[in-house]
Amino acid sequence: MKRLIKFINKKPNTFFAPPENPYFIYEETLFDLEKSNEIKNIILIKEKLIIEKYKKDYESLNQKKGWKDGSTGLGDKSLTSRSPFYNLLKLQETSFLRDKIKQTYFNFVDALKITPVSTYAQVWANVMREKEKIKIHHHQTNENTFLGGHICIHTNNTNTNYVNPFTKEIYSSKNEIGKITLFPNWVEHFTDQVENELRITIAFDLMTEEGFNKDVKDDIKHHWIKIS
Repeated sequence: MKRLIKFINKKPNTFFAPPENPYFIYEETLFDLEKSNEIKNIILIKEKLIIEKYKKDYESLNQKKGWKDGSTGLGDKSLTSRSPFYNLLKLQETSFLRDKIKQTYFNFVDALKITPVSTYAQVWANVMREKEKIKIHHHQTNENTFLGGHICIHTNNTNTNYVNPFTKEIYSSKNEIGKITLFPNWVEHFTDQVENELRITIAFDLMTEEGFNKDVKDDIKHHWIKIS
């Protein structure tokens, strides 16, 4: 499955109306249930180890910048809260995702008939349990903003919801196991509440080489991996 979704506002009738410029979300299927279950087990094994390993780093960043959990609402003991401090592409068991994300990025820009550029990735995992949900948030809004994405690993009857910044219309993308989604990193998004079981996803940010060099602080550049 490959799907390119286009969003466009109505043609403005005044100078001050929202611009017509379109934006796009891209979705495709990466792998099957067997592979997803394999990744699920890896993430659950690593979850507590990562949370504990980067506890002091998290507390330091929270104290300096009030970063908390990336505005997701999942709390300071969540795996999501440790997302700035590690990269799944550096783990042997999940390093294969580098080529998967790279190929999806290439497929996205190919569908748009634009040229791919040198790109860096920061990749982390989210584990959500009963009654948890990710609050509405976005990842980046400056001039170097590029792409964000997530991969559904273990989920049942939930959606990730993307919000048009002008009309507030919502595109609800069904969380299907093995599906990857790419979207502009300024697009606000949130999830449904989890009921009765785990929801496990892999999330990532992509930046161009220029954005990486300008916006990523030197002391955390080593967390990012060049993928193209």
